[in-house]
Amino acid sequence: NGVQPFLFPKFSSASGLVGDHTEGTEPTSGTYVTTSQTITPTAISGKASITREVWDMGGNPAVSTLIFNQMVRGYREGLESATATFLNTLTAATDINLGVAVVDDALASAWDSAVAELQFARGYDFSMFAGEKVLYKTFVDAVDSTGRKLYAQINPTNANGTAARRFARLDLGGVIGVPSWALASTAGSPNNSWLFDPMFVHGWATVPQRLEFPGSTQAGAYAPTAFVDLAIWGYRALANSDIGAVRQVIFDSVA
Repeated sequence: NGVQPFLFPKFSSASGLVGDHTEGTEPTSGTYVTTSQTITPTAISGKASITREVWDMGGNPAVSTLIFNQMVRGYREGLESATATFLNTLTAATDINLGVAVVDDALASAWDSAVAELQFARGYDFSMFAGEKVLYKTFVDAVDSTGRKLYAQINPTNANGTAARRFARLDLGGVIGVPSWALASTAGSPNNSWLFDPMFVHGWATVPQRLEFPGSTQAGAYAPTAFVDLAIWGYRALANSDIGAVRQVIFDSVA
């Protein structure tokens, strides 16, 4: 609905919502506390000024289609960048620190231990992992003491995870890890990745809208005969409804 702000609930606390039932006895009401947060969508836009000759060039695909396809690509990149920025504004309930200069079997063991520990965080399904570049590649490179890949693409043996073709995603002990170029990643420094229950991390985005106008020069002068302006427009919004469903994963590749 454009830039119209909207209210979105956020979990605070709860107790006594469910218990054993006694026949003929009405259950005692539990308590459930939420807070309210205001979500304000923000716009994404872009424009290209194209000479009339190029616009009329035609072809299959037309030049205007090639340009707009690049705009759509940039639009999607903008959504991922905004998501990474949003995740880094969160203060996770608990951090997962995988250690410093931890690789191979040691890294796999640290990860498995962290994932197993999360089975005792009741009510959440930590199934989504957005990995920054250094940690993601360290998982890809991980081998055991014999040189066997721990997250193999083909015929994994005695491994707790696998890799999709071209390493597009990793199965890390049942957690789906996806690479995020938008998360800050500096070799030799602590970097943040994010593990969360996708039921409680929310994102909205409109389908990018294609707009065409009488054109302008690069300097901004109105030039409806010589130029055509091709533009893209859309909205995005992000929210977290329960911070208990979020873990910040910290990894430093260099001691």
